[in-house]
Amino acid sequence: MPKDDVSAILGRISLDGAPVEARTFERAVARIAHYGEDSVLQAEGGVALAAVHFNARSDRPSRAEIFRDGSLHLVADAVLDTRDADPDATDTSLIGRTFARRGAETPAQLHGDYAFAAWDEDARRLTLARDHVGTRPLYWARRGAELRFATDIRGIVDPGEDWRINEASVARHLAGPNRPMPRGFLRGVETVPPGSIVTIDAEGVRTERWWRPRDLPEIRHARDADYVEHLRHLLRQAVAARIDTELPVGTHLSGGIDSGTVFTEASEALGLDGVRLRAAYGWSPPVSEAFPELRRFDERRRLIPLAERAGVPLRLARSDGSDLDFLDRPIEFEGINNLDEELSVLEAAQEDGVRILLSGWGGDEGFSAHGYGTLAGHIRRGRLWATVRATRIHAGGRRHPGALLRALTSWGIAPLMPDPLYLRLAPFSDRFAEGAFPSARLRALPPDRGPYHGEDTRLIADPRRYLANLVLMGHLASRMETWATWSAERGVQYRYPLLDRRLLEFMLSVPGRLHMADGYGRWLARNVTEGRFPKQLHKVEKANEALRAAGTLARWRALKARVEAGGFPEESGWIDLPTFRAAVAAVPDTHEVRTSADFARICAAARMLSLEGRWS
Repeated sequence: MPKDDVSAILGRISLDGAPVEARTFERAVARIAHYGEDSVLQAEGGVALAAVHFNARSDRPSRAEIFRDGSLHLVADAVLDTRDADPDATDTSLIGRTFARRGAETPAQLHGDYAFAAWDEDARRLTLARDHVGTRPLYWARRGAELRFATDIRGIVDPGEDWRINEASVARHLAGPNRPMPRGFLRGVETVPPGSIVTIDAEGVRTERWWRPRDLPEIRHARDADYVEHLRHLLRQAVAARIDTELPVGTHLSGGIDSGTVFTEASEALGLDGVRLRAAYGWSPPVSEAFPELRRFDERRRLIPLAERAGVPLRLARSDGSDLDFLDRPIEFEGINNLDEELSVLEAAQEDGVRILLSGWGGDEGFSAHGYGTLAGHIRRGRLWATVRATRIHAGGRRHPGALLRALTSWGIAPLMPDPLYLRLAPFSDRFAEGAFPSARLRALPPDRGPYHGEDTRLIADPRRYLANLVLMGHLASRMETWATWSAERGVQYRYPLLDRRLLEFMLSVPGRLHMADGYGRWLARNVTEGRFPKQLHKVEKANEALRAAGTLARWRALKARVEAGGFPEESGWIDLPTFRAAVAAVPDTHEVRTSADFARICAAARMLSLEGRWS
């Protein structure tokens, strides 16, 4: 089954009919050439398109493609899972043929990871689309009479042009560094929202959501066991679709159920063909004098034998996070994700020759959903015994009156309260409520809510609705956008089995009670994986926490030294420098509960100072 896995697209369209400047376009293509192994470029008059190809099939030549059918021109960054209509067709041609027939209905007909752009020359209409969760990035901008789009913002922004920073985005980020961004930092560069279509023509710009998880009908099976079997089938289908390659495959492996499930399923599926995963990668440190083996809740005690039984090398974290290079990376091009432990994973994967890297990212929002909102639902429906049982579980099995009252108030009563009371009682606190040292001028700017990222993620008494709200928040795509830019530098492509649309829609459609059918969260995932790996794999990752704590303190001390050496500007229009410097100077002696959140605020401000320095 052939697949043409194009991993970057780019285009420029002149709205006034003037020719696109060929040399400028070729240089733009060169800036994203590292996304693949070869490229195809078409420049005819006022239309210039390009596709960069990542060859995920080593048994045949690489082939980038631009689809043409009459006045329709289409490029796609896609890895489709289904091609029943024409098993020998490339992904780009399948999308092109479907778009020629179905137009804006095309995304709903596709399964897999994709972003595509279609230009209808007769209608003078550009259509941009992304898959349901935004696995592949896509950006666009209007520059004078020219429309531009690209997988990577560097394909849109030409050196020497006068681009400006959107200070409303800077203010938004400093107000809440952990929140997804409605738009990027460069003024005029827009993100195609996940699960959406952007249409640009003479009538203007329209953004429409084609994927609506809140509107999915509930699935009804006769027995609870039928839901388990259904999910097991979808899981195996999702993993199989993402390891359909002759290239070396690696996978994340941590102490959580999501990466453990992906690792186990992929290892067993590849083993049927006599193939092994090239390696598994964790964020925990190797056992050493600095990070000795812990007696309890040490995921390394389970991960190492799990990998050994599968015959897969396990690569643990090689960095303690004490360097400051990450703070100076170009956030305006790479996105806001700050999980820089992944950079060392990609470095190791490149050294191992891995080309496809599987991740369990997105599992919490579907496959292994906790069932948050169930306790509040019991209270709302007057289910006394279910309320008592769920309260005890949320209290960690403790029967102490104080623990029970806190659990009942936070998880059961707060979701039923109006927003002001909810914010005081909610189980999830905002670690960045104080912001990241924005200047008085930025604090005075109106909030930039942007075209799609919602704020409706408060806990509610409806597990299904809460999950749908969570999926729509935008954080899933935010991380994948950053990881796409990082992995391209290493010749690696991420795949996310647990974000498969069929699997995710199933989990968003099952009755909410199933997420905590036995009173404990993740009931479906636990039953699907029963006996596949140790139950302790679901526990807290103490070794990883110890590494992050040590890295936080080391990096904080290094940043203090950098500030003292004059490594930051004396003036800033964005950051309250006196408060920032005082916070940097106050390095704690030990890592406490608030330490990571406090330092995350400092890092967010430092990244904005770096951005301000590049664009001042």
